[in-house]
Amino acid sequence: MKRENGITVIALVITVIIMSILSAILVKATLNDNIIEKKDKIENDFYDTMQDTENKMKTEREKWKGVIEF
Repeated sequence: MKRENGITVIALVITVIIMSILSAILVKATLNDNIIEKKDKIENDFYDTMQDTENKMKTEREKWKGVIEF
């Protein structure tokens, strides 16, 4: 009987530890709720930078069109 109680207590302690870890992860994820918004901003900034670079390349190509053949 004493052995069974020991195993039950160990199982309870392990369960409490695991639940505490999962709760901490959930709270952290909830507090960092704006991760998706940050990702969207970075994505939009990257897209804008790529568009600017493409426009600059087109402008440079037009400038050099008569001088160098592409």
